[in-house]
Amino acid sequence: MKVLFLTRSYPNFNRSATTLCTKRLIECMAKQFDFEVHCLCYQLNGEKLEDNIGGINIVRVERTPWMVLVGLLEKQPKIQNFLLKIQKLITMFFFPCIDPFMYLRYKTCANDLVQSNNYDIIIAEHH
Repeated sequence: MKVLFLTRSYPNFNRSATTLCTKRLIECMAKQFDFEVHCLCYQLNGEKLEDNIGGINIVRVERTPWMVLVGLLEKQPKIQNFLLKIQKLITMFFFPCIDPFMYLRYKTCANDLVQSNNYDIIIAEHH
């Protein structure tokens, strides 16, 4: 059985209850049930765009230039916060979507995966 998980990150860097449950579910389906598990997530910290970790096929959506710029300014918190405030001001009409171009990339990649694979189950996580 082929399963596609749509999530923010894998492996999860944010240790919330949602991400921990998602991580356990992904790993359980891959190991205990021997499902072919695919995971679509964002590239957060320069990880490889395609990867296989513990039998889990991971496809990461490449970051937009805006996200790369904001990430590079981690050591300049005042400038980073200023840019994030500008971003929120510009995208407030699309709330909670704060980066429409990133979501469009994610949607396009998800559509490509679904069309090229015959998934039996698709699970989306939101947090």
